[in-house]
Amino acid sequence: MKKKRITANDLLNLWLTKYHNTTIEEVVLLHPEICKTPDWFKLYPCTNTQLEEWVTESKALLKKDGYSKYVIDHDWPYVFLDIAPYTNDNAEQTKEMV
Repeated sequence: MKKKRITANDLLNLWLTKYHNTTIEEVVLLHPEICKTPDWFKLYPCTNTQLEEWVTESKALLKKDGYSKYVIDHDWPYVFLDIAPYTNDNAEQTKEMV
């Protein structure tokens, strides 16, 4: 049986479930129009500490899924910019976390 690989939804659900007790599927059902834009991230903000925890947990999950440290580090900026939680000072955090 083929192992299920980690998806973007898994990483989204990692912070949505932990910090907001919801999933990406529920968010799409609750906010269908706003989910067509990146503005939905602002509905579910996180603190800087939560963002740092999510980064650590996401990278560990990708490593556990079989991705090498090189691939994770190389591709992380793209993953981060695409699905990282919103924080009030997200612009500053992007520079630090990427």
